[in-house]
Amino acid sequence: MHSILYGSFLGADTYHDVHYPIPEVDTENENRPIRHHMQTYQFANELCTAQRTGTFDEVRAYNSKFRYVCTWHKLDNGESICLFAFDIYKLHNFAVKIEGYPRAVIGFYRASKPEGGTECSQLRVEHPDEDILYPLLEA
Repeated sequence: MHSILYGSFLGADTYHDVHYPIPEVDTENENRPIRHHMQTYQFANELCTAQRTGTFDEVRAYNSKFRYVCTWHKLDNGESICLFAFDIYKLHNFAVKIEGYPRAVIGFYRASKPEGGTECSQLRVEHPDEDILYPLLEA
């Protein structure tokens, strides 16, 4: 999606982290889901803010059955990262529903913000849990 939106490729050494909506389980703890990093929820909150303030980039395809949204942000140390979420054919519906577990592919990658990349609004907004767990908001 980066190359579609910004016309450049990411390097093979690009650092990233991706959360998938299909829960991993801890077989040594009664098959309970492994809690994801707290950053996933913070990233989802920022994606909701970006969409509500119009500070995001987006790709829709396959009659909107595929949707990708992203926004650019900075880490505490000033490094630029892209926060993103996507869903295709409602992939999240195939996952076992677990209360409080994110239901979309949510992630980030570290890269220089490309020309034309949209920076996330600096507004501090808390969004409902339902939006954070599935941060692909409908307009």
